[in-house]
Amino acid sequence: MTEPDPTKSILFDLEELAAHMPSSEQTSIPKSFPKDDMEVWSNKSLLRLAMQMIGAYADRMRDALAMYRPLPGQASDFHECTRRIRLVNGSNQAGKTLVAEAECARIWRGKDPFKKRKNRDLKTVAVGKDARHIGQVMWRKLYLPGAFDCIPDEITGAIRAVKTDPSNPYELWPADLERKSLWVPSPPLMPPSCIASLTWESAGEGIPKITTLKNGTEILWCTSNGAPPNGLQLDLVHFDEELTSDRWLPEMLPRLMRYGGIFIWSATPQASTPQFYDLHKRAEAGDPDVSEFTLLVQNNPYLPAAAKESFRRDMLALGDEEYQVRWHGKYAIQGRAVYPDYDLAKYGFDLDTVPSNWMIVVAVDPGTAVSAFVVLAIPPSGDVVYVVDECECRNKDARGFALELKRYLDGRRPEAYIIDKQAGGQVSMGRTDTVADHYTKMMEEVGVPPSRISGLSFVWGCNVPAARELSVKGLMGSGRLKFRRGHVNRLDKQIAGRYYRKDNMELREKRTVHDLCDSLEYGCAFFDDGIYWREPEQPILNSSAYDDRVYESLMKKLRR
Repeated sequence: MTEPDPTKSILFDLEELAAHMPSSEQTSIPKSFPKDDMEVWSNKSLLRLAMQMIGAYADRMRDALAMYRPLPGQASDFHECTRRIRLVNGSNQAGKTLVAEAECARIWRGKDPFKKRKNRDLKTVAVGKDARHIGQVMWRKLYLPGAFDCIPDEITGAIRAVKTDPSNPYELWPADLERKSLWVPSPPLMPPSCIASLTWESAGEGIPKITTLKNGTEILWCTSNGAPPNGLQLDLVHFDEELTSDRWLPEMLPRLMRYGGIFIWSATPQASTPQFYDLHKRAEAGDPDVSEFTLLVQNNPYLPAAAKESFRRDMLALGDEEYQVRWHGKYAIQGRAVYPDYDLAKYGFDLDTVPSNWMIVVAVDPGTAVSAFVVLAIPPSGDVVYVVDECECRNKDARGFALELKRYLDGRRPEAYIIDKQAGGQVSMGRTDTVADHYTKMMEEVGVPPSRISGLSFVWGCNVPAARELSVKGLMGSGRLKFRRGHVNRLDKQIAGRYYRKDNMELREKRTVHDLCDSLEYGCAFFDDGIYWREPEQPILNSSAYDDRVYESLMKKLRR
């Protein structure tokens, strides 16, 4: 939209000014205007209309969204991007929240210059970590003055945003920097004048619940501590920073399908969740639905250079990891990976079918909603553990699991069935037998082939996570653990996405799915005393077939 020339008589710019009138008042504007000042001055209705248009233009010039200038770097690319999922990450004080909230305010108020959504009657959801984050960060950035700095223009005197140097966008315009004493806070990105109604979660703490704008757009404010709303069809979903629950992302993304909605998530790399990191990896892999934009504090021209340098030295003094995360915007979660060396490209192998003379072991992780098993195979050479198959049984009871296991084995007799000792030893509500005993009973009923070590009973899996991790890392590090490409896809994702908790590096993150990964660990720990192979069809009671090493290894496991 062409801005009126402030050096010309405003009366000669009526046609241009008309464009700044609210759409509801556009019908009262004549198709053409007189070009003579006296004609305007002598026509009271036209003069009144001209004053209204001047007022509308003045209001627009005082609107923070009209003044807003994207930060240098990738902020402009973020605003222009039309992909379905957009991520904004970066270092501390890089301007992520401003960029994300300005984009949302543009869409909510129908002022997006790139027209990604219609300009009214949108249904949207904004989610913060907790109520305090919504009130003190998200709502404050939108509703209160000061989202960015403004200054009177040196020529017109009109308030505008502080400018950057056209010859170096990472530095401020020298004339604005010299007049820093004149800087003032910007108007709100979402001023009271655009709000039709506002329901508070806590008015005293400034925490909104539902905001309805005059253009009909509705914003539902939610904390990640609560349950995601059901049954909504949405135009926009906005997450800011870390969420405490992993239920929100899988619940919100489907809500955008009907209207082809937009998802925006802004977060710092040190606080990002595994779900945010998974989206980051999708963007890195070239997913056409996902784009990621990184903002860095060193590129923020509105922070003093001396302050940025002091911050850089402080982070460097705290260690390389803090420096990489908080200054360079690297992902802290990479340093929390349980298996940082894992890469299917490195540890994968190709195999059409598992040879009949390979010994197999089935490791089970029982569950209520999902029970899973992983199949490990040992070739006659007896020197490598091959992970050849996986299975997740969703919404199936013990009998359903047994049927799935029978279908997979197809008469093949495994060396052993291994089960999570902690879960397998529990007694389910309303039952008198343990989970392991109940699974054994169902396996017997449906005709699952018995193992050669313990029949249809289970060998207890190691219940010490740190010890199981060492089992996997030991086999992996020595090149004796391989994964069958195309057959362990979900396990591949779980291993790569297994992290320690950020608040306690001795405990593992529970918010990610890890049933197959746990099954793998039980299976690898089974071979702690040495990898071995036996002819698969050997009778279970013929103990003479055990050599001394295998027999001692077996006895140790059964005594655990």
